[in-house]
Amino acid sequence: MHYTHDIRSLVNQYAVVPGLVIATIGGYAAFTGAFNMLWDKWLYWVLFGSIRHSWLANLGALGSLILPYLLYLVVLYAVIRYYKRHFGQVKPPVAQQLKLTLELVVAFVSYFFIGQLLDIRLHSAVSITLLIFALFLLIHWWMFARIQMHYLLFAALAVALSVVPLFSSAVYFWLYIKYTSPDWYGFNIAICSGLLLLLAGLLDHWQMMRMFARVRSHVLTNSSDVPDSTGTKAEIEGL
Repeated sequence: MHYTHDIRSLVNQYAVVPGLVIATIGGYAAFTGAFNMLWDKWLYWVLFGSIRHSWLANLGALGSLILPYLLYLVVLYAVIRYYKRHFGQVKPPVAQQLKLTLELVVAFVSYFFIGQLLDIRLHSAVSITLLIFALFLLIHWWMFARIQMHYLLFAALAVALSVVPLFSSAVYFWLYIKYTSPDWYGFNIAICSGLLLLLAGLLDHWQMMRMFARVRSHVLTNSSDVPDSTGTKAEIEGL
């Protein structure tokens, strides 16, 4: 059947990391970057500035770390539940799971313990962290998402953003000099990389939905291609 490629691509795209899961991770990174920036430089001082050594201020600081993560878990649970309810559950092959796990571990270690540490220590005018993030997007595209060409676009955008401090003294001042806290740099980079990952995930989901609609339309139009005894036609009509 000429739509076999669409079905294989659809299953592979859904089985590895569904788009809204990627979008949730990116949204969490961007949100925590923006929230922590606001909390550290304004909100904390408004709420606890006069009692910053009290137990209430410590509780507020702890809450600022825990509550965004709890919100992320709630959204992630809702997304996974949405996918299971509407598309069922597809378990990828063990080899693919291992590749994905290795990719994520290497990306995490490289991003936080190589890129950010080098940028903060060297005050690099070219963001090593964003270059590592761009490399992660390219590797993810090559390994799992070759039909999703937007990963190449977002990798190029990450590279472009990484060199902005090289050509803009205002951006360099904002990242390294305005506030010298290492966290400040991390917050800014988290917003950039998180927004790119959020958009990539949303596009993944949109592309998957379009592909699903195309396959569903073809199956329903050519019902003779699907034996009734398999129940496949009934399942597709019920979606």
